[in-house]
Amino acid sequence: MRGLSQRAGWWGGALSVTFLVGCGSRGDATSPDDLPNFVQITVVDAKLGLGKSDGSQWDGLGVVPLEAIQDLAKAMSVIDRRAQIADHGIAILRTGIGMFNAPDAVGWAELVGADLPQTATRQQLVAEAEDTFLPVWRGPPTWNRVPFHASLALTGRLEDDDTPGRNDLIGNFYIPYDQLLAALRAQRVHQVQLSEQTHNQLLFIGVLVRPSS
Repeated sequence: MRGLSQRAGWWGGALSVTFLVGCGSRGDATSPDDLPNFVQITVVDAKLGLGKSDGSQWDGLGVVPLEAIQDLAKAMSVIDRRAQIADHGIAILRTGIGMFNAPDAVGWAELVGADLPQTATRQQLVAEAEDTFLPVWRGPPTWNRVPFHASLALTGRLEDDDTPGRNDLIGNFYIPYDQLLAALRAQRVHQVQLSEQTHNQLLFIGVLVRPSS
């Protein structure tokens, strides 16, 4: 087994992280001939950046060092072939909750593509807990019996709820068919990397795709 190592050193001693991610192969659970005609799609959770792309914190007047944002994004980009985020990447986010002001993530998600059923409507993303970089969506939002073909995609938007003020944009996201297919083959929650779409403000969205009758 080969490994990749990454050290996060900007914590000033609060947390020094080294982790290894395995790169072993894993066979696909489905071949092209085995793909289902219909699937169930669930949006499970998200992983958010420590602050805004300009270095400011989500709430308050504090500043997150740009090095911290960049190092976190680099650490969280190291994932194995099963789309499982390295445990210490998650540890960085959990530690960050005690160091920086975490957002109150809200938003929506919807399916786009051909032949979608009328039940495939836009659904709201509401976190089960406030002030977290690791929101888990209440519900969670799920679409059943979705036609599974190459035109299918998942799109949405996340914001930091600053009521009664104006919300801050966390990120607009687009998850194409190939990532939904990867989620189906993974047979578990698949973490879709979105940091490049959102300037490191939204790092991942976790989706679960299963066959549906």
